[in-house]
Amino acid sequence: MIDEGYIKYHCRWLHSKPLHVAETIEINEWRNKLHQLGLIGQYSNGIGFGNISIR
Repeated sequence: MIDEGYIKYHCRWLHSKPLHVAETIEINEWRNKLHQLGLIGQYSNGIGFGNISIR
């Protein structure tokens, strides 16, 4: 859904095994790189922008 210039998500909980430690390290490294580039972050009003996930 798009409303007021941003996308709203609906969360559905899917019970599954936790990520392996190596996957957590890898996605965190990518998140840090994207944050440094200004592609993931938070506006001064508290609204976050950007998204990262692993499949």
